[in-house]
Amino acid sequence: MKNFILSFLQLFLFLYLYFSGTIFIFSIPFVMIQILSILLVFWAFLIKRLHKRPASSRAPRGVYLVTSGPYEIVRHPIYVGLLLFVLSYAPGYNTIFQYLAFLLLLILTLLRIHRDEKLTESYFKHEYSVYKKNTKRLIPYVY
Repeated sequence: MKNFILSFLQLFLFLYLYFSGTIFIFSIPFVMIQILSILLVFWAFLIKRLHKRPASSRAPRGVYLVTSGPYEIVRHPIYVGLLLFVLSYAPGYNTIFQYLAFLLLLILTLLRIHRDEKLTESYFKHEYSVYKKNTKRLIPYVY
């Protein structure tokens, strides 16, 4: 239930930030960030669909640990892509509410990552701890 609420709030904030300000930022660097973030999300979804490892005996049916593709660089490339996409709209934010919405989206995403990692670690104890040592959460080589 908590994951559903976190997901709903994340979606609501993402849509608010997308539709509340300037829809399109026509600056080449920001458009490039938007394109790269969309490509990152699609790449992560594609790799997730194609390169599933068999689930451990403790994991529910259909739960896999994916460590290839963008998952070799960061553990949560989908969240990275979504945050980068929303961040690329920051120059078009006109109100303090938009900046607060981005901050809240970032906090909710970090909470969601923490919950997801706890759950994944309970299914794939040793394999996930090795994976955590080799990759960062959101920012390669930093965090």
